Amino acid sequence: MGSDLTCAACHGADAHGGRHDIHMQPIDTPALNCEALIQMKQKDSGGNPTEYSRDDFRGAVVEGHHTAGNQLDQNMPRGQMTD
Repeated sequence: MGSDLTCAACHGADAHGGRHDIHMQPIDTPALNCEALIQMKQKDSGGNPTEYSRDDFRGAVVEGHHTAGNQLDQNMPRGQMTD
């Protein structure tokens, strides 16, 4: 992502999230472990649950979009990803 900031810096080495101080500002970050991503299911056009996908991950990291459609917190860094 072009910086020293990694996902673990905010979401924790175990990806369980929590409260962290970033740029001297306390922020609460969600868990990003397997269980949390499984719970972030969406529904397809037929109302069937879908799994958290690579496109969902890309949307969060590159565009700052949550699977629910809203924007992620401004403290969430945006970066580039290769295929």
